[in-house]
Amino acid sequence: MSGQNYSVSSLHEFLDYVSDKGLIKHNTAQNWRNAASRIFGILEESEQSDVRNIDIDSICQRYANLKGKELTPSSLQTYRSRLKSAVSDFVKYTDAPMSYRPSISQRSARKKSEKEHVVSNSQDKIKKTQNESIQSNHVAQLTKSESTYPIPIPLREDLIVQVIGVPFDLTEVEAEKIARVIKALGVGKN
Repeated sequence: MSGQNYSVSSLHEFLDYVSDKGLIKHNTAQNWRNAASRIFGILEESEQSDVRNIDIDSICQRYANLKGKELTPSSLQTYRSRLKSAVSDFVKYTDAPMSYRPSISQRSARKKSEKEHVVSNSQDKIKKTQNESIQSNHVAQLTKSESTYPIPIPLREDLIVQVIGVPFDLTEVEAEKIARVIKALGVGKN
């Protein structure tokens, strides 16, 4: 890799490079590459010359509009997150290859106790969901044609449910209707 080229094709070369050199785990590079291929695959050739000029949230919304029936909201959120990480690392590398350090943290060899691990994962998931909710709300506010938003609901220690498509002008009658439908899905008692 040489020169300062911020194109989508250079991003793919970067992902091959960091994987081949062991700078990030192969699976991580593969996940980043997959997200970049899918999302950036809908771009026109003229839009692919500089990833720094691509609004990732906007392009993810375009991707969702085109492929909506083929993916779940959580899949789109995963692609968005992976793509942002890949582009961020790529730009850092391209700006200063000699001082590049991957932003993704590699798991430490030291194992946490099982309880610490579960608590830590749960807290991370809640924080991630809260951040995703804030981002989703922000995108919805920016896109005035959007009249709905997702609501994350921490259900259990290790499970967060998202209710998607809730209108901003939801009435109490409509909220009750949704509650009755969700209640009908319940199985057994605690």
